[in-house]
Amino acid sequence: MQGPTHLVAGICLQKAMMRVMPPSPLRYLLVALLALLIHGILDRLAKFTYHPTKPLWKDHFWMAYNVILALATIYILVLYWRGYWFVSIFSIAPDFDWVMMNLSGYLGFLPYKRPFLHDKLFRIIDSILTPSRTRFLPNWNLKRKGVLVELLLLAILIFIIVMID
Repeated sequence: MQGPTHLVAGICLQKAMMRVMPPSPLRYLLVALLALLIHGILDRLAKFTYHPTKPLWKDHFWMAYNVILALATIYILVLYWRGYWFVSIFSIAPDFDWVMMNLSGYLGFLPYKRPFLHDKLFRIIDSILTPSRTRFLPNWNLKRKGVLVELLLLAILIFIIVMID
């Protein structure tokens, strides 16, 4: 899944937790752990969305989609940062794997060859949501219609955020 989806899922989580638990260190710990777990679950379901594994720099659709995603990520962060900065950090943190791996590739001296955080998360997720349970999902990573799946999920999560208030 993409940044906006991870952020909005994290915000939904924190809003739900605020309704059931008073502010406490335990609530913050649970929010952090569950945000990481949700990130992993969403990424395990990402094969059902448009999500090429390598950048398609010459593809205008890919470029436009990623610019829109970047702008949406910034918009969500600006809109919700004040009340949801904590969950925002944890809901997006595993994606710093990709930042580090790209920097490693461009700079050539950073020893970050594998998505460390994702690998750890996937071990946990795979013990709960085994790959055999998601095999029925089509692989739309390179199919543009996969954008619709992510946009639908994003719309549902935004609706939940609005309804929780």
